[in-house]
Amino acid sequence: MKKLFILTGEIGSGKTTRLIEWCRNKNADGIVSPVIDGKRYLMRIKTKEKKLLELPEKKSGSQEVKIGQYKFDKKVFRWAQKKLSEIFTESPEWFIVDEIGPLELKGQGFEPAITDIFLRFYESQSKIVLVVRSKLMRQFKNVYFLSDSDFDYFDFNIGSTKK
Repeated sequence: MKKLFILTGEIGSGKTTRLIEWCRNKNADGIVSPVIDGKRYLMRIKTKEKKLLELPEKKSGSQEVKIGQYKFDKKVFRWAQKKLSEIFTESPEWFIVDEIGPLELKGQGFEPAITDIFLRFYESQSKIVLVVRSKLMRQFKNVYFLSDSDFDYFDFNIGSTKK
């Protein structure tokens, strides 16, 4: 039985919302990235602790990470990296990371926590659910040395499970 599941879909297709709903009443923990009142947050699933990820337009400096039109707070990413490592060690039945995006594929964002999770993957009892945008799947597989046989995935764009 596979332990790695990839949830894909386009931006705004409801991946995070559906994932949060799915996690209710499950032994699930990890980090999700909901948009609340038009702002991107990072939130721990189990405790609902959340941090504002987006920096205000007027605030900038050495603690920012820019991607496209967005500026994110490096301190919040460091918080998430620490939480992801702690949660993975706790081995919930379902370990969730929303999402692996352009920053992670360039070694930023949730990195190096994601690489550490892959290095410890086989010693874990957790089933791992990663959210990855559809258009980044090829690059994601290359960066993390995965083949299609390593995981199952659900694509919100077509609404079916692929193997």
